[in-house]
Amino acid sequence: MNPPLEDDSVDGDEGKDGRLDMGAMSKFFKRALDFHGIPQGKLRKLMGNQRRGDPDLTQWLEDFKNATDPYCLTEKEKAQCLIAHLAGPAKAEVINVYAI
Repeated sequence: MNPPLEDDSVDGDEGKDGRLDMGAMSKFFKRALDFHGIPQGKLRKLMGNQRRGDPDLTQWLEDFKNATDPYCLTEKEKAQCLIAHLAGPAKAEVINVYAI
């Protein structure tokens, strides 16, 4: 994947004057390095029906915080990530509360 050029040439050659478009490059790298979710296996989904060995809500929230802190997420990104890590009755409860 080639970085964007000032004239947005499709063939990957340099721009008309040979300079790279720094604004477009910034967007390019931001998308490439953006948060794509917590790595698999780093945080279990919270089901809501606690089984043996499952963390309680307080422990799970602490685990969630520890898993997301390194990414410096916005509050919106944290909320989206949290909802993505809910399943079963826990997810149903959150959806019902915020659907009102």
